[in-house]
Amino acid sequence: MHTSSDGEPLAYKALFDRFSDHYHITEILSFGVLDRLRKAVVRSITIADDGLLVDLMCGTGNNLKFLTNGGTIRGAYVGVDISEGMVQVALKKHELGREISFLRSDIFEAHLPHASADHVLCTF
Repeated sequence: MHTSSDGEPLAYKALFDRFSDHYHITEILSFGVLDRLRKAVVRSITIADDGLLVDLMCGTGNNLKFLTNGGTIRGAYVGVDISEGMVQVALKKHELGREISFLRSDIFEAHLPHASADHVLCTF
């Protein structure tokens, strides 16, 4: 795992692991601003049917509701988050298929093939 000398990324991982079951509260506390931001960002991109979108620091996968159309997604989605807790909540929230997956990893060590994504998204 990528860490600074003070262990900061590990501290973030632990924080989000503890907070993951209650992360939905951030939307309530933002009075909907976070969802409006996510919606605007996601709607500004076009994903081809064979495209790949990588969502860095995806949390519980909140961007997916703006990427899907009637429960399906164009192209493929890979959500990457350092927190096991966040990934577990994302897995419970979203139906997985061949086109949607989540990866528990430090974004600096995700080992995604170089230049493999058509779009990289980070709304955190």
